[in-house]
Amino acid sequence: MIQRLVCSLLPLCLLPLSLPAGHHIYEGRWLADPHYLNDYTSFWLGKNGDPRRYSFWVADAVWQRYCVTGDKKLPLDLLPNLIANYKCKRRLKSAAGGSCV
Repeated sequence: MIQRLVCSLLPLCLLPLSLPAGHHIYEGRWLADPHYLNDYTSFWLGKNGDPRRYSFWVADAVWQRYCVTGDKKLPLDLLPNLIANYKCKRRLKSAAGGSCV
């Protein structure tokens, strides 16, 4: 009931949080079926995800997953998004009030 009240006042609580995503990718790298984690990781780095709402270690998590699975397809597919995320974070850090699209 309290959560419903808070969510009615703060519609942002309906948005996914990237904060635990790095941890989820770290733990999910051991799953036998890669489809779940592929979709999850692609969501965060795709057009619907918002990896800069909170800080999370997406590049390292994707790298650690590759180290476990040896499958380089997803990291290579996501490389442009990872680079764009990194460049945007650098711009935001170096310029007060900067923004990324």
